[in-house]
Amino acid sequence: MSLHWNEMMSVGVPSLDADHRFLITLINHLNRAIGDVEEYLAVASVLRGVEDYAAVHFAREERLMLACGFPQFARHRQTHQGFITSLAALRHRYDQDRAGARDSLGFLNRWLIDHICSSDMGYRSWLVLQDAALAAVGPEPLFAPPGPEADWRQLTLLLAEDNLTLREILLTFLQGAGVRGDRVMMVAHADAARRALASGRVDLMLCDDDFEGGGLALIEHSRRAGLALPMVLLTTGGPDRRTAARAVGADATLDKPVSAAALVATLAALTAGLSLRG
Repeated sequence: MSLHWNEMMSVGVPSLDADHRFLITLINHLNRAIGDVEEYLAVASVLRGVEDYAAVHFAREERLMLACGFPQFARHRQTHQGFITSLAALRHRYDQDRAGARDSLGFLNRWLIDHICSSDMGYRSWLVLQDAALAAVGPEPLFAPPGPEADWRQLTLLLAEDNLTLREILLTFLQGAGVRGDRVMMVAHADAARRALASGRVDLMLCDDDFEGGGLALIEHSRRAGLALPMVLLTTGGPDRRTAARAVGADATLDKPVSAAALVATLAALTAGLSLRG
């Protein structure tokens, strides 16, 4: 059953509300990932994404609570630290036996209800007319690309991945970094990828190693065709596969399961100084 955001969940701070909507989206991805043909990669990617979310969102929330003099700051921060510890243990356990996806879903559902819909409402009344406190939160997006000049709203990406669940998870990570959803071209096989690349509208390609037609073959074909845009291979193949990716012209590789932080760091490195097509 999917979760849906409603205004009753609002804490009165647009950027924090956006963070909470991001978490709801990840929980819904986790729900759909259970039973997926690539369940481990999908579930593990979501859990890594939640860890990345928590690191950024909790810091933003704590800056706000300090700025507005929220009297329950210490208790709230302790709750945050408890969530981070519990989530890390849950992910580690899942990585070891890959049998706890439903435990992860239950944990995140309880957190959403107990914390966001209850505990976070405690600081809402402290924000009235406190513009300085609101300024302390920081702007959207959640995973802001590094550098004051970085702006990925005009970045056009090609995402070549044949698993729908993984595509949607990666799209959510990208949107959390400020990439516009309508500028992400998602394809499931090599022929569609080649057509998208031939359009001349793509700034950067993320390509799954195992998708239909082969990720390495697509990158090699694209380089032979003279395409110079940054290309990233998503792989589970380890060091040998990373070496092979470099040999055919990949600019970077990302190990699957993919974390939001690793994805953003890779994009930041490859888009520095890149002239976007707009």
